[in-house]
Amino acid sequence: ACEWALTREGNALRVRPAPRSVPVSGEARDVSGELRERLRLSLDLSLAEAPLEAVLKSFGQILEVPVEIEEGVRGSVTIELSGTPFEGALNAVCAANDCRWSLESGGVGSKLRVTSALP
Repeated sequence: ACEWALTREGNALRVRPAPRSVPVSGEARDVSGELRERLRLSLDLSLAEAPLEAVLKSFGQILEVPVEIEEGVRGSVTIELSGTPFEGALNAVCAANDCRWSLESGGVGSKLRVTSALP
């Protein structure tokens, strides 16, 4: 299993492979204002052939939302980003893997939904 460490450095978030996993919050809540702020945070990301599902789940941890990944969305991520807004990192990861993402609000809270961009 892929494990990641997320650390905040000023206004930036740094994602690195870690010896143990970062705890996942099981709580879904409506954080639309906070969520918008997190999408603007600067992100440093350096990954080599990381499993797409693990990367997307790590993004969900950063956003503090559950992640729903459509069946058939799979791949790996090799990317080097520095000082990129979180939203741009999500766009880059999805563009490289023929998928698209959306943040959806529901009755209980928000979720990160990832679907295939292929017909």
